Amino acid sequence: MQEIISIQQLEELLKANIIVCTPSKKGLSYITMQKDNIRIQNAFSRYTLTWHDFLDLYKNQKFYIYEKDHDSGISLEKDTEYYSWYHK
Repeated sequence: MQEIISIQQLEELLKANIIVCTPSKKGLSYITMQKDNIRIQNAFSRYTLTWHDFLDLYKNQKFYIYEKDHDSGISLEKDTEYYSWYHK
């Protein structure tokens, strides 16, 4: 994951509808922008803050650009081999 280096970069990414994440004691929190508010979601909660409240609460956090894991664990070679077998 790529680290976000400034608040300006963070704001630009959120305005561009890029999902951002930040580590916490209970795992990752995912952050998005909805209209003029910031939505924070993790496995245990989901809440919305104003931009100023978000900055006050999260000013010391490190943020990263969220990247989906493209490796689904399925091997295309094995999948192709399986479907090439003759099944009765």
